[in-house]
Amino acid sequence: HVPSPGRCIYCHETQGLTHEHVIPFGLGAHTLILDKASCQACQRTIQPYEQAVLKHQLGNFRAQVSAPTRRPKDRPTEIRIPAMEVDDAGRFLRDLGTWKVPIDDAPLLLNLWSSPPPRLLLPAGTGPGIGRAWSFAEARRFKPLVRRITSSTGARHVALKAGEVNRLHYLRFLAKTGHAFAAARIGLGSFDPVLPDLILNRSDDLSAYVRDDPTLAPIEAHPAATSHFALGEITHGPAKGYVGIGIRLYPSLNTPAHVVIVGKATADIGSILEKDNQ
Repeated sequence: HVPSPGRCIYCHETQGLTHEHVIPFGLGAHTLILDKASCQACQRTIQPYEQAVLKHQLGNFRAQVSAPTRRPKDRPTEIRIPAMEVDDAGRFLRDLGTWKVPIDDAPLLLNLWSSPPPRLLLPAGTGPGIGRAWSFAEARRFKPLVRRITSSTGARHVALKAGEVNRLHYLRFLAKTGHAFAAARIGLGSFDPVLPDLILNRSDDLSAYVRDDPTLAPIEAHPAATSHFALGEITHGPAKGYVGIGIRLYPSLNTPAHVVIVGKATADIGSILEKDNQ
């Protein structure tokens, strides 16, 4: 638990504050909580897209790895995987329906989004691009399912759909989590925030501040780690002086290294971190 900042970290409201799970409960349970740090109005705005990511995008995977949940009775007991027949070049031929697999037998499927660096990190005039869906699929458990579908349908080549990612929901989820982490780690007074409009659905310009950074050095993670966070001040380039948060979900699977630029530093970030580590 981190003491309350005395106001909502998103809109600065001081009344009706609730505790904020900095690392969402669905990923890390009660790992890091910022006491009385978000108002009910902001929670109502944030919850729909945060739950869309945790329940729909990551829901099956979280169930497979026994991630924290407030409603264990609602956990899925099976996974539905759409299948299709494709030709030798991978082009769609026909729909093969949706196949049910008991969750204990289903291949692990993780769906994230991989993006170029934030626009703020790129030279002026550089097009940031959109990015693409990123998936991890457990091959050894896919093979029996493919054989089953091939035998039942007579298809020569079978392709399976790993899942879907809503890009805006996912990047907004990262923006909210990164901003909350910075507020808990260094305090709201240490940076001039740039993300509240994005977090509260007042802007969709997420590519400026929330994307990936392939230059982030890999950090060895425990196989059971659900997330890895890092914080620092950017020391060079167009975003010099800004505070950046590195986020990797399920890092042992070599997932994308997301970076969230939360705002311009207004204090000596290095000194704050050094003091906190003493």
